[in-house]
Amino acid sequence: MQIANKNKILNILQRPFATLPVAIDLPRLSSLMCVERKTQTGEVEVVYSPADTSVTTNLRLLLAALSHNLEPEIDRNVDKAFENYFSKGNVEIARVLVKFLQQEFGGDESKVVRVVKSCNQAVISPALIELKMSMGVTNMTKDVAHSWFITITIEHNKEIFVRTRKREQHINNLFQFQWQLVLHYDENVRCKGNCIFPLLRSLPHLVKYPKELIYKYRI
Repeated sequence: MQIANKNKILNILQRPFATLPVAIDLPRLSSLMCVERKTQTGEVEVVYSPADTSVTTNLRLLLAALSHNLEPEIDRNVDKAFENYFSKGNVEIARVLVKFLQQEFGGDESKVVRVVKSCNQAVISPALIELKMSMGVTNMTKDVAHSWFITITIEHNKEIFVRTRKREQHINNLFQFQWQLVLHYDENVRCKGNCIFPLLRSLPHLVKYPKELIYKYRI
C-alpha cells in the first residue's frame, strides 16, 4: 500500500470515534464478527461469535466480550448498562450507541472503543480505493453482498490484530476475489502504522479470473 494511504488510515483512526461511522456500521457488523484469544501455545479460544439474529443482542455480547478481555481490570457490568440504554423500545441505535460508548466506556480513552473504531467503512476506504484503481478500468468491481467479515485476534502478549475481509466481483461477473486489510495494535491499542497493509486472496473455486490478478496481488 502507498505510504499516503497508510497515513490516511492512521489519521482516520486518530479521529474521535463519534466523528466516524462506527455507531452506524458496528451494529450491523456485530453479526459478521468474531473475537478470539490466542494462548502462548498457539491455541485459539473464540470469546465472541454471533449468537442471535437480534442486532442489539449481538452488539451487547460483542461489547461485553471485548470489555472482559481488553479491560478486565475495570468493574463494568456491560449487560446491565446496555439494558438501561437500549431497552426503551424502538431507539435510534446509532445515536444511543455513541452515548453508551462515551458514558459507559469513556469514549476514545477506552481500549474497547479504540478497537471498534477499526470496524467502519471510513477506515477501509483508502486501501480499497487504491486496490481498485491499481486493477484498472477493465477490471472494475462491485461489492459482493454479505461478504464483509471481521476477526479481532487478541494475542497472548496482548497485541491485537483486526482483520477485515470482503469480496469483490467484476461488474460483468467475470471473476471474484477476496481482499483483506490487517490493522495491528500494541497492548495499549495504539495502531502500529508500519503494519497496515491490504492482502488480496483470489477465490478460484468461485469463477474464472484474469491470471494477472493472481500474480500481481498474490500473498
